[in-house]
Amino acid sequence: MSGRFNPRRLARAMLQGAMRIAPAHAAEWGQAMLCELHYVEGNWTALAWAVGGAGVLMKQALFSLFIPGPASQMASSDRQFFAKEKSMRKSTLIAAAACLAASLLFFAAPAFRQAFALSLRQWHALVGSLYGGGESPYPGTDYLKMADRARKNHDAEGLAFVAAHGWGTPNAGAVADEAVQIDPNLTWIYAVAGARNWSQPEFDQRIGKLEEYDPQNATPHLIDAQRVQYQDFARGGFRPGKYADDPAWQNAMAAAFASPKLDLYADQLQQLDYNVSRRYGFDDPYEVESQYFLSNGISPGFGNSMDYAKSLLNSGDALAARGDSAGALKQYWLVVHFGEMMWPPQHRTYDVLRIGIFASVFLEEPYKHLAAFYSKRADREQAEFFNYLVDTTKQARLSNSAAARQFFAGTPAEQWNANILGASGIALFLCASVLLVCAVVTLARSLRAQPRNLQSGPLTNLLGGASAVGVLVSSSALYLSYRPYDELVRAYLRDGDPSHLQTLIVFLSFLNYDSYPPKVGTLYNLRDFPVYFWAATIVLCIFAVIFVAVRYVSNLRRSTAAA
Repeated sequence: MSGRFNPRRLARAMLQGAMRIAPAHAAEWGQAMLCELHYVEGNWTALAWAVGGAGVLMKQALFSLFIPGPASQMASSDRQFFAKEKSMRKSTLIAAAACLAASLLFFAAPAFRQAFALSLRQWHALVGSLYGGGESPYPGTDYLKMADRARKNHDAEGLAFVAAHGWGTPNAGAVADEAVQIDPNLTWIYAVAGARNWSQPEFDQRIGKLEEYDPQNATPHLIDAQRVQYQDFARGGFRPGKYADDPAWQNAMAAAFASPKLDLYADQLQQLDYNVSRRYGFDDPYEVESQYFLSNGISPGFGNSMDYAKSLLNSGDALAARGDSAGALKQYWLVVHFGEMMWPPQHRTYDVLRIGIFASVFLEEPYKHLAAFYSKRADREQAEFFNYLVDTTKQARLSNSAAARQFFAGTPAEQWNANILGASGIALFLCASVLLVCAVVTLARSLRAQPRNLQSGPLTNLLGGASAVGVLVSSSALYLSYRPYDELVRAYLRDGDPSHLQTLIVFLSFLNYDSYPPKVGTLYNLRDFPVYFWAATIVLCIFAVIFVAVRYVSNLRRSTAAA
């Protein structure tokens, strides 16, 4: 029977262990608790008795670390001992209340409120994963309410903003119509709404208005060609490249390649986002992120323009083989003209890099064809020139590709801060939950006490104080980890320069709670749970070693002083 679990033996060992680390003035009281243990009826009752006594002794040990002194100056009688316990309970309550009040003061800072909202998104993502799909129910901007507000104020830019950013909503095209009706100068918004709403019956009418508004621009024709491809797919007969045989697609692409300019309406979108953001007080980082990715305009039909370029180059080769040099050069230069129109502005943002990569790839082929054309005609100077352009576009492609990779790679600081924000959000929730439980337990015990006064056990005091400190520390970490990115949002709202947002985009990409598997800081990332568990275990062990070492040094000094 010696192998069976004996609660009373465990209770005795627990009290004896607590007495070894307790200060000298508590040893007599601990010995009395140990003697009383023999008279407690019931093994489990004795274990509960020992847990309570050991908790008091451990509190006294912790208290003595911060207020050291000779045992003769400390309380020795039972009355004085429990008076000290009462004062410690009161000091714990005051400290917990101070930590909680300091934590609540953080909500006065807009940056903390944004950081707190970001940390809550991982709980939304958790709920979404539990109900299937892994998608977050986080609503974001309510574009319907924003559209209603813009209508009441006759705000054409506000309506255009809704049409641009809420393009997935069924009424995005109708909202764009309202904006253009109030301000015809916003007709360009049809390029954004139309490029994403091919199935709407009013598509032809809107693109027709866009062509009238900007007749020299290739963008309306690219949108028209893209719609042909979409219709081919919607009919269920889609095959790669099949749309290239459609006369409507060929006519639209011919008109695009012959256009004198290619305006993606990047400047107009950037100014619209800036004006509306300031007017409506937007400071949500995810809303600003969507503005960043629209700040370089749209890119309709760029993918299938490669098919049309290939057909022009093949036609040029056929004309050159028949001796029609002028016809061949015309076909080649049509492709070069369109590719050079694609070259984006020189500012370095992700969309610019992406389009720059595509323009480089697009131009390599016509330059190669021109180099071969002049080489066959023994025009060495022209052939070398176009070979040089081929090498230049290759270098530009490699440079832009490296810059694009670096764009989302960011620096270790972005990933570190995202980890801190995610972990702090989890810690804040858990510590606040523990603090709430401790408060409820204390209130319940106090209501049952006669006379009614504050009653809390040693374990409740310890957990309550630790969780209050945890709330303060996690709130501080939450604020400090997001503060630099809030400054980037403020900088964008001050001057409208989207380059301020590059670092913010990288930070949010690391903080993407809706991805699967989740990236960082997410509660339901079971793959990383063992890492978090063992990290917490190691930290607790370090604190235990520090406590034992401090306790040993303290006892050694007392023994030396007594000798």
